[in-house]
Amino acid sequence: MVIFGPRVLLLLAMLLPALRVAASPVFDLALQQGSVEYGRPLRLTLRSNREQPSLETVDLSRLDRDFVVDTPAEVMEEGSGGGQYWRIRLYARRPGKLMIPSLTFSGARSAPVAVEIRPARNPETHSRIRVSSEVPEGAVWVKQPLRVVLHIETDDPYANVETENPWQAHIETRMLPLRKSQAAASGKGWFIFETGWILTPSRAGPVSLQLPPVKIRKDGVITHRFYPPRLRLQVRALPSFIPPTMPLGKQSVEVSVPGNTFLMKGRTYALTLKIHTEARPGRKPVEILRQFPSTPEVRYLAPQKLSASVYRLPFVPQSMGRLDLPDLRVQFFDPTTGKIHTGQQAAGSLWVISSWIRYALLVGLLVLVLLMLKAGYRWMQRKYRRFVRYRQALQIFQQARHPAMLKSGLMEIARAELWSANLTLKEWNTCWRQRFSHFSWLEEALQLLQALHYGQQAGDLYGLRQQLQEICYWRQPLLRVLDSIKRSGS
Repeated sequence: MVIFGPRVLLLLAMLLPALRVAASPVFDLALQQGSVEYGRPLRLTLRSNREQPSLETVDLSRLDRDFVVDTPAEVMEEGSGGGQYWRIRLYARRPGKLMIPSLTFSGARSAPVAVEIRPARNPETHSRIRVSSEVPEGAVWVKQPLRVVLHIETDDPYANVETENPWQAHIETRMLPLRKSQAAASGKGWFIFETGWILTPSRAGPVSLQLPPVKIRKDGVITHRFYPPRLRLQVRALPSFIPPTMPLGKQSVEVSVPGNTFLMKGRTYALTLKIHTEARPGRKPVEILRQFPSTPEVRYLAPQKLSASVYRLPFVPQSMGRLDLPDLRVQFFDPTTGKIHTGQQAAGSLWVISSWIRYALLVGLLVLVLLMLKAGYRWMQRKYRRFVRYRQALQIFQQARHPAMLKSGLMEIARAELWSANLTLKEWNTCWRQRFSHFSWLEEALQLLQALHYGQQAGDLYGLRQQLQEICYWRQPLLRVLDSIKRSGS
């Protein structure tokens, strides 16, 4: 039997609290910085004074509500004193004041840590980068296409937006094409990027999927990573009355007919069918193409697939007249109502003629054009003759030295208007008033001309010349322009 002395017992009493402290596990969290910009990582270090079990066994699911965990490094051992540490990166799902909850490791709990996520900004202009997302949630159907869209707005014209296709069993994924548009706000140009995916679940049950980040790359360097919210869905099985080939979501068909006004009998033309659907393209093209059966009026040939949703359908008209394309029956399962939707869509109609009718129409059109050219030529000829007569009358009025020359100029006007060439001044005035009644002063001027012509009285020949010249200028405005040019040149 070993009996400890008083000194040994005193030493054991002093070391016992220290041994108890060393035996209790220590677990804490340390942040490299308590504030970070949205889209950039938080660097978190998990540290324990124990070497077993590994820190990788820590349940990080409590972080999933506000953060996406990235674990680029393995657990490392402390250099001295034993223990281990694990450096991970956290990407916040949204800006604002967030809380890293307490985590548990080997019975020890860490203290919660508050962090501040500042809004994302352009590193050059410090303008805010706006990020928004459209992520569906709740209950959906099997094979129902789901559209996930992310929007990023920045004032950097040289920024590039990248993402990748997510992968998970029993979910078909298809990336949406990246769209870039420009909008002006407060006199400043903003560039709007839109990207995303079409997700189609293929099996019933709960779905939880973390979508890939949308990255902003500038000068070859990724400056920001924006993670959309986690996709959480409850996928329901389709009703038993839904055929496996029936598309889910709204569907419509766009039929493009040949641009010809008239089609020729016996020649080959083609319809272009573009299927607009929310489902994956090409799920049900055969059902639509079957609705174009050959008839005595038209013969349809084998369709050609141009893309996943575009088809070319050749056809040959067999008879003349109006060719009515068949009304298309469009049927799909509407996920919002849970019912089958059936509708009719008109494809249009065409006109078919024979080749000889086409040539006859062309000949008739050519004859019509020639007749119009002939009529136009005669009209221009009459206009030119009238212009020449009025120009001769104007020259006579400008050179008149006695009343007989003025009367000769009036006769030239009568020839231009296709009146008789041997009219008296009174008959000339009657013809003029029948066509142009607003010259109230002309009758008085003609009476004066008649008195001057027969020597009954004296009068102002120059003033009478000016009045008669105004008749020529009024009927032929081009004469006034030509006279103005002639006077300015001289």
